[in-house]
Amino acid sequence: MPGISEFFVQKLLKKLKTLPEKVEEIGEKTAFQWVNEMLALYQGYRNFLSAYHEEHFKKAFQQKILVLTNQSALCRYSYDKPRGYAGDFGAMELIWDGRRGPRYCGYTGLGAYLNAFTLETENCKANEYRVHYLKERLIKCSYQIIASIGSGAAFEIVEAVKDGYLKDTEIHLFDQDEEALDLAKLRLRDFSGRLVLHRGNILRTILKEKEKGFDFIYSSGMFDYFDIISAKKLTQRLWSKLAPGGCLLITNAHPENPTRLWMEYVSEWYLEYKGSEEMKSMSEDLNDLKNADMDVDPYGVYQYLSLYKR
Repeated sequence: MPGISEFFVQKLLKKLKTLPEKVEEIGEKTAFQWVNEMLALYQGYRNFLSAYHEEHFKKAFQQKILVLTNQSALCRYSYDKPRGYAGDFGAMELIWDGRRGPRYCGYTGLGAYLNAFTLETENCKANEYRVHYLKERLIKCSYQIIASIGSGAAFEIVEAVKDGYLKDTEIHLFDQDEEALDLAKLRLRDFSGRLVLHRGNILRTILKEKEKGFDFIYSSGMFDYFDIISAKKLTQRLWSKLAPGGCLLITNAHPENPTRLWMEYVSEWYLEYKGSEEMKSMSEDLNDLKNADMDVDPYGVYQYLSLYKR
């Protein structure tokens, strides 16, 4: 088994080193697919490994591949975790800006190609899609009091306000990262409604919040870092702050995320994945639950569970 792992890693190493030439030869889309097919094969191989052999595979992978991927701006940032955890607002900035603007950003020529490749993975596409999905949810209903839990820099709110929506709403942003909230505040400086920033431990701050509750509470990524038991407790607490007729929207990564190997081996970006049945179980024991529905994004990365209160 170790011999197979090392053979696979050597093949991937060669493929990644020749990526710039391959892009020139067959075009970016085909070249990136050429790498993705190998990664999909390796993910399948990984799924059959014991914990011991999987650790060996990961070690062999990182010894050879990280020296390349850390030449990419996004991969290096995600691996270094300057704010102490994966998927922070800085990583989201790099993904959001990279998906819409220059993608070839790296410390070397090869790093720039690997950065562009990473931005075209399903995970990065799904993170961009999530902003648009949440923006549409914000503007299609007449929510008056909105709470974003683990808001980061609140891209979806910034985009909705930029397009002229949410003018008379009251928006509450809950996050422990002060820089993320400061950035959101700066970008929402022309917002005509009421903006309230809640800094610090999210659970403590929202539990102390107003009695009348929120019309729309949503969490775009925080549940990814809670196991199912903790996620159910968090759901109950958020539900208690939801006004009658309101909606609680929970986002969580899907176990079949096709980008898992690249995220976990290149960036040490691990999430608490939950299957569809686990997601549905989060609505158990909620008082006054009217109905629940769930969407999965087109990339198979994120699930969106909507819980509606009577």
